[in-house]
Amino acid sequence: MDGIPLVQLMLLLSVVTVPAATTSTTASTTANVTAAATTTTDKNFAIVELSRALMDNYTMKIRPVSNWNETVVIRLNIKVNSIMDVNEKEQTVTMLFWYDQEWRDDRLKWNPDDYGGINKIAFPLSMIWTPDIMLEEQLEYNVLLTEVYADVNSSGHVHHSVPIRVVISCLLNIYYFPFDSHNCSVMFASWLHLADDIVVDLIRDKALLINDRSILVEGGEWRLLAIDCFYDLLIRGQFHYSRYRFSFQIRRNSMFYVSSLVVPSALLLFADFISFYVPLIYPERISLKVNILLSYSIFLLIVMNMLPVTANDTPIIGLYLSACLGLLSSSMIETIITIRMSFVDIGTSQKKGDGWLKRKVGKKFRVVQQRYGDTAKSNDFQKKDKFAGVDEDEIRQRRAAKVDNFFFYIYTGIIVLLGTVIVVLWADYKDVKP
Repeated sequence: MDGIPLVQLMLLLSVVTVPAATTSTTASTTANVTAAATTTTDKNFAIVELSRALMDNYTMKIRPVSNWNETVVIRLNIKVNSIMDVNEKEQTVTMLFWYDQEWRDDRLKWNPDDYGGINKIAFPLSMIWTPDIMLEEQLEYNVLLTEVYADVNSSGHVHHSVPIRVVISCLLNIYYFPFDSHNCSVMFASWLHLADDIVVDLIRDKALLINDRSILVEGGEWRLLAIDCFYDLLIRGQFHYSRYRFSFQIRRNSMFYVSSLVVPSALLLFADFISFYVPLIYPERISLKVNILLSYSIFLLIVMNMLPVTANDTPIIGLYLSACLGLLSSSMIETIITIRMSFVDIGTSQKKGDGWLKRKVGKKFRVVQQRYGDTAKSNDFQKKDKFAGVDEDEIRQRRAAKVDNFFFYIYTGIIVLLGTVIVVLWADYKDVKP
């Protein structure tokens, strides 16, 4: 030993010690894995045994109570995810929300100490009793899961949560479109059991439920303004049924329709208003009005599918679009008439088209003037004429301009009246309270 250096001795000891430590760690890890596997196997076996014990002699056809006189309390909760569609023609609203439901089943109780400390187990809803809660206003009901499971704890508390897509009937009033809002409601009630058998209640506090927007997806055509809920007892003769009503107040996002319907109509109407400043002697005026009317007609064809259709009410915006079309049409008709008045005698073909009375009167006047000469210009025949010394064509143009100005003032007044009425009607609108 004296001949071995100290450094070599330390290296030799480290080589011998490391394999021993590695062997000890490996053995410990193997033991832990074996113990975990044994525990997992025991727990799986316990779950199987628990499922068999709970399902033995279990029936889904009767209420889950130990005493038949007891009442089963069904607690509900909903979280609105989105408003998918509103069909005004069919008076339906399609919504997507999460639906939670819980109750207590006295036949699904166990002692966790007897089954390896298991406190919770999951069962398919098809294997256990479920309450016959339904939506009274539903037209279509789809559960967006292929298999629904319920969580059951050792005290018999059952809870399940599913996303559902439901189409409900709702009375929609589109008179104030696109500033309309609607109040739609759904009623959760037992279809078969009386209030003595099943009572419907809420899982959480009402204030928390109506203010919950945690999973709400907004940004579409509709937005959710408010939610309300209240308990209701339906009485049919001597039978009482427990139920809970949920009301949803929804409102349309109107900015898209204002920019797509109201603003273009107003701009075309303003363009027609400005066209009155083009003199009648310019043929471009009639071309401009025809183009404006044609553009508005094409615009109506494009946006016609955007307007809601119902048999109850005609929306205000429909009356507004019809009034704009009437104003543009009357403006073009007035322009045609005034231009005809201005240039009625221009050209030989126009003179040939004069009426027979005008030709007869003109012929008699020329005969009298040739026979009596200056006598025809005597005081008996002279009348003051404010257009004396003015060309006949200019006289017609002045008269046509007066008619055009008179119609312009009427046209302006109707536009102001129309805009005022539309604004007052829309401003008078108030949201429908849930």
